[in-house]
Order: sequence, then structure tokens, then C-alpha cells
Amino acid sequence: MRKSNWLLLTIILAILCFTISCQCQKQDTEADITSINGLYNQNTLACSTGNVELYLSSFTEDAVVMPPGFPIMIGEEELRSQIKGLFGMFNLELPYTVDNVIVHGDWAYARSSYLYSMSPKEGGETVTIAGKELDVIEKQADGSWKISIQCYNFDAQLKGH
Repeated sequence: MRKSNWLLLTIILAILCFTISCQCQKQDTEADITSINGLYNQNTLACSTGNVELYLSSFTEDAVVMPPGFPIMIGEEELRSQIKGLFGMFNLELPYTVDNVIVHGDWAYARSSYLYSMSPKEGGETVTIAGKELDVIEKQADGSWKISIQCYNFDAQLKGH
């Protein structure tokens, strides 16, 4: 085979390998984004059912949560204590709208918004709060995704209803 034919064959193979690699990476990223969206659906379900352990399963054991107006929570036990108290006092609805997910290897960033409703279990006015959230999400050894860092704040408190 002539030298020019080898060069042409090498270029064609390189382009083919690059194209296949890009397609596989895109498919994996789409699967990761689907999995991450499922994480937010899981949190919505956990809040509406008051399931503390389901909620906590969305976070890494050493997760950092930064809520507005409260001290930072680090680790599963600090988060469990707060969530258990919250779920014990209120019926909650926390539907998320995932606005954007960016995946970089084993890390992802998710920006979301929500309309959070809290109804005291012992009666009283329901409070609804609109807000936004930015999460750093880490891919686990089993391929699942968990929230590693969560920071959120409120847009405004809406009138009770």
C-alpha cells in the first residue's frame, strides 16, 4: 500500500474513532442527566411522604447543606436531625423544576427552582415559598448520583392559603 493511502486510512480511522467517542460520551451524559432529574423527583416524593431516609439517600454521607438563615449542616447526622424535625412538624410539598444540569465526568452542577409549601401538622396556615437552588452532585461508585453540596435561597414568601 502506498504511503498516501496509509495516511488517508489513518485519518479516516481517527475521524471514525473521534465520532464514535463523542456519540458515546453524549449518550452517557444524557443518561446521567436523566438519573440526576430522578434524584429531584425522589426528593419531591420524600418530602410529600415525610420519608426521612429516602430524603437522606439523595445526599453523600459528608454532604454540605447551606440553607438561608440557618447554620451550615455538614454530614448525614446533622442533616438527619434537621429533616426529621421538619418532617415531624410539617406536611411538605417540594416540587422541583430542574432548570439546567451540567455534567463534567464524575461531577455535575444542577440549577433548579421550586415552590415549597409547608402546612403545620397541628393545624394552621400553609406557607408557600418560591426559591432557587444550586447543587454540586457527585457520581458514586455504583453509578448513581448524590448531592454533595446544596445551597438554596428564597425568592419571596407567598401568602398562606
